[in-house]
Amino acid sequence: MRKRAEIEAEITQDDIELIKCEEHNSDEELGDGDEDVNHQQRRVLGIEDMLEGSGGFGNIQIWTFSLCILVGCMSTTFIHTMPFLEKYPSLVCQHEDGKMYFCEKKDICSNGELIPGKKWGIDDHDDQTLTHNWITQMNLYCESNFNIGLLGSVYFVGFVLSGFILMLADVYGRKKLTIIGTFVTTICIYGLFYCTDITHAYIWLFLTGLSIFRLYSIYMLSMEITRKKSQIYISSIFLAGKGLISVMIPSFYFLLGGKNWRIPYSFAIIMAPLLCVLTFFIPESPRYYYERRMYPQLRNLIRKFAKTNGAKMDHNYDIDKEIEDIRLKSKGKSGEKSKFYYLKDRLIFWNLCVVIICFIAVSFDSYLIGFHIKYIKGNLYFLTIVSTVSDCTATMLAGLLQKLLNTKRTLLISYISAMICGLPLIISSDTKWLIPFCIFGAKFGLAVGFNMIYFINSEIFPTLFVSFAFTVGNIFSRSVTIFAPLVAEIPEPTPMKLFCFAALVASGATFLLSSQTKEENPAETRKKDESSKK
Repeated sequence: MRKRAEIEAEITQDDIELIKCEEHNSDEELGDGDEDVNHQQRRVLGIEDMLEGSGGFGNIQIWTFSLCILVGCMSTTFIHTMPFLEKYPSLVCQHEDGKMYFCEKKDICSNGELIPGKKWGIDDHDDQTLTHNWITQMNLYCESNFNIGLLGSVYFVGFVLSGFILMLADVYGRKKLTIIGTFVTTICIYGLFYCTDITHAYIWLFLTGLSIFRLYSIYMLSMEITRKKSQIYISSIFLAGKGLISVMIPSFYFLLGGKNWRIPYSFAIIMAPLLCVLTFFIPESPRYYYERRMYPQLRNLIRKFAKTNGAKMDHNYDIDKEIEDIRLKSKGKSGEKSKFYYLKDRLIFWNLCVVIICFIAVSFDSYLIGFHIKYIKGNLYFLTIVSTVSDCTATMLAGLLQKLLNTKRTLLISYISAMICGLPLIISSDTKWLIPFCIFGAKFGLAVGFNMIYFINSEIFPTLFVSFAFTVGNIFSRSVTIFAPLVAEIPEPTPMKLFCFAALVASGATFLLSSQTKEENPAETRKKDESSKK
C-alpha cells in the first residue's frame, strides 16, 4: 500500500520505541492479550486500510445503513407529504331551496370563522379530496393560507436550530446524537398523529425540525464506517430509500382512493419506538475515533467490525496518525486541530461558501416545488409519485454520473436541468400533458444536486470539519427554506420564477468550486512542516 510505504519510510528507531510504550498502555486498557508483539514487524495502517481489512462493506455496514434509512423516514413521511395533509377539500353547499352546489372556502367562512347556519359538507366523490387530513382534524377550514403555510415554516425554524446541536457530533460522537434525536422525534410523531389544534401542531413540528440532527448524525455515521470508494453509492441508496418509504406508501394509498391520512402514516407510529431501541446497538464512527485520537477505542471497534463481518484480520498493526501524534508529542506539539484552523485554509473556506450557496438553492427549490405541487394543474397524488420516482431514479444514477463526470460537473448539470424543466411551468402551466415531464426533470436535477451536496461534504472536507460544514450549510439553507412553504402559497407563476432564479444562481456558484484534498497523509504533513521550517 502506498500509504504504508510512505509512512514506514518516515519511522525512526525513536518513533518505534515511543510506539512500543504507547501500545503497551493501549493493550492494558483493552485487555486484548497482544503484549508480546514484535513492534518492529508491525504494519502501519490508515483508516481506509483498517476498514478494508475488517471486511469492507460487510454485515455491520449493512445493518447500520439499513437502520439509517429507517431513522431517516421517521419524520420525513410527514414533511415530504405535507401537501396531502394541508390540501383543502372540495366543498358542497346547500341553497335555501335545498339544491346542492360546489362551493369554496369564501362561501363558508367570514372573518376567519365559519358562517353560522351555513349548510355545507365535503365532496367525498372528488378523487383528490381527503375526508380526513389536518384540515379536517384540526378544523382549519377558515385558517388563512399564511397560517397553513406556517406549518412547514416552523419545521424549518427548528431545522435551523438543529444545526447548532449537530456540532456536538464532533465532540460526543455520532451515536449519542442519533439516540437522543430518535427519542425526541418519536415523541413528536405521536404528538402530530393525535394533534387537534394548530398551535400544538406548530410546537410539534418545531420540535420535529429541532430533532432532525439525528438524520445527519446517523447519515455521517453510515458514511464513515464505509470506505471512500463506496460512499457515493451509500449516499445515493440512502436518499432513494428514504423517498420510496416515506412518500410512495401514502401517495399510492391516496391515488387508489384512500381518504384517511392516519392509515398510511401508521407505520411511523409502529416503527418509531422500535427504532429508539435499535439505535442503541449501532457502532460509533471509526473515523470519529481516528480523528479524535481515541486509538484504544478505534482498535477495539475495528476488532468488532472484523468479527461481525467474518474477516480474518491481523490486528498486529500501528496507526499512521498515532505514529505522527507520538512524534509530535515527543516534540511538545499537539495533533489536534480546531475549526478555526481549518477555516484559515483559504481553499476550505472558499469551498464552504460555495457549498452553502448550492445548499441554499437545492434545499429551497426542493421544498418549494414540494409544497407548491398541490397548486399545479393535475392529480396531486400522481404528480407526487412522478416526483418521487424522479427522486429515486436520480439518486440511484447520481453515483454513476459522479464517477463519469466528477462532482463539480454533476452538480452544475443538475442545477441547469432543474432550471430548464422549471421554465415551462412558468410559461404554460395549463398544458397538463407537459406538467409530469417538467416535474420529473426538475426533481431529477434537484435530487442529483442534493445527493452531490450530501456527498461533497464528506469528500472535500476533513472528517472533524464535516459535521461543522453540515451544520453551517444547514443553518443557511434551512434559514432560507423557512420561506419556501410561504412562497408556495403565493399565486402562480411567482413561485416557479423564484425556483428558476435560485437554480440559475447555484449554477453560477458551482463554477467557483475548487478541488480539495480531504485528508493529508501524516508523513506528507511532516514533510511539509519540515520544508516550511527550512
